[in-house]
Amino acid sequence: MATDTATLPSTSTSADEEQRGSGSCSSFWGKVLSGTKMTCSIVLILFSVVVVSVAIFTKQTVATAEYGVHPIVALCVFWFSMAWLAILEGGLNAMVGLQPIPKDLYKTSHHKAYLCTRAAHRGNQIERFIVGRQYLDLTIVFTTSFMVSAIDNAQVLGLPQIVNDIFLGGDLAVILCTIVFGQLVSVINCSHSMLDYINNWCMVASTYLALFVEATGILHAVYFVQIIFTKIANRNKHKKNKSKSNVLKRKQSDVMDGNSTSDANSDSHSETSRSRNNESSSSSSIPEELEPADMPLWKRIFFW
Repeated sequence: MATDTATLPSTSTSADEEQRGSGSCSSFWGKVLSGTKMTCSIVLILFSVVVVSVAIFTKQTVATAEYGVHPIVALCVFWFSMAWLAILEGGLNAMVGLQPIPKDLYKTSHHKAYLCTRAAHRGNQIERFIVGRQYLDLTIVFTTSFMVSAIDNAQVLGLPQIVNDIFLGGDLAVILCTIVFGQLVSVINCSHSMLDYINNWCMVASTYLALFVEATGILHAVYFVQIIFTKIANRNKHKKNKSKSNVLKRKQSDVMDGNSTSDANSDSHSETSRSRNNESSSSSSIPEELEPADMPLWKRIFFW
């Protein structure tokens, strides 16, 4: 017995070591995989930036080749559009996320953010801001596409034709730059610091510009679609509530019928027990109306 008990700790220790070894191995390969994916993503986005820039400076984009826009102007407009798109994308998340936060808490510390939320959170202004911001968002995207979309058979850096067709002809380079620099980076950073992200004059100007665009009325057709959708949703909700009320009424009527039946049964049982008590002088310890076999099913379930 002494030898058996002595071997138990060594067995558990070896099992723990195996678990630790497998856990460290899995975490190691997980880190390797994560690092590989991040490295490939960085290389891909840098390659896309280089390809787009070379296409602009060699005048192989729609703006520079067909409309004579200067390459430096096209490149500046492209990166300005990326920066403004990032402000609008992150600003939308911040505006929506800061709605339940009292504005007095950051009125002094983040005054520019306070100006943005004060303008966008008044009444139903948040919907107006979203509509106007979406117009600005799509305008920036189409402007970016006009500036950097490649012409047919564009070739840069002596790359194989299939690579040029994928990154320039298929606009993959433009898509990656727009998603990474114009959307994902801003959204991820804004999710961690909403107040700091919109605490700048660019966001203040973008907020009032979005509200002005909505006030022009060119996008008010969306409200007509919203009214139709609301009518349909309310009608479906009314039908569901009506069906629920009908079910409840049926249940209540069934309960009332059960109560009346149980009352009638209890009256008949009480009369029978009284007649039995009058005929016989011996009385049982449990009355007949409380016998389990004579009680209604719902009483036996809930009260027995």
